[in-house]
Amino acid sequence: MFNLILARVFSIVIGLLFVITSCLKIKDLKGFANITKAYGILPKKLLFLCYIQPFIELVVGLLLIFEIKMVFSSFLALGLFGIATIFTVIPLIQGKKIDNCGCCGVDIKIPLTWKKVVENLIWMLLATYIIIAYL
Repeated sequence: MFNLILARVFSIVIGLLFVITSCLKIKDLKGFANITKAYGILPKKLLFLCYIQPFIELVVGLLLIFEIKMVFSSFLALGLFGIATIFTVIPLIQGKKIDNCGCCGVDIKIPLTWKKVVENLIWMLLATYIIIAYL
């Protein structure tokens, strides 16, 4: 029982994170896309994904908050955090200096550092906990 309660708390926290950060990105989609382009990872043919990602985050966040398809929703969250971690690690390994990771859109500037990788890994652990609790 405690496992499900804790998983529920985690799902609300992750859901709120996705809803809030996606709304910040949606507010300035072009600016968010420009930040993502600066990473230099996505091929030009896939840059349209920068405009879709915030909406996916919004949907996943709402699914988690309203406890809909929890295992599926948590896998989606885990995937989003995994992709974000890959997008964080590659520029750091390449030595790129990025002043705004884009995690909270354009207006809230958070520098891209290894701290962001650790944060993403923690979010991934929480998402994994939710999956296991709801199996």
